[in-house]
Amino acid sequence: MSYCFPRPFSPSLQWLLFALLVLVLPAQPVVADDESSATRVITINLEQAKRLYDLGAVFIDVRSDEQWQLGHIKDARHVSFTRNFARLKNLEGIDRETPLVFYCGMPECKVGPYASAVSMEWGFENVFYFRQGYFAWLMQDYPVEINKSSD
Repeated sequence: MSYCFPRPFSPSLQWLLFALLVLVLPAQPVVADDESSATRVITINLEQAKRLYDLGAVFIDVRSDEQWQLGHIKDARHVSFTRNFARLKNLEGIDRETPLVFYCGMPECKVGPYASAVSMEWGFENVFYFRQGYFAWLMQDYPVEINKSSD
């Protein structure tokens, strides 16, 4: 059994990371029906997601409970968008400045962009949307946690 504890992430490193991603790396805003909130969410690719992971950003899996239980990015936090997304406001170790990376299973998922936009509306400042999602991460053999049930 593994436990997910947030990794330390100093405020100065947060600003450096944010500036690096905004000013240097190519990114695009999430497109949603409500442009006012979505334009500040940065869509990132697999390489950028891995860099953020290595730097200690908090990954938020917004998939269903069943999908989460089958496997997820190591150390990610699970907040199902359809069931208990408001819980995000009270997660331990997360404040409004914490870099958050939202993801689903694959690019076709509509939940990730909306979860990202909602979190911006709630006042979270460093929000990223990892569009390629869990399965792209898994295919690169990046760190994951998979439920190994005994049959």
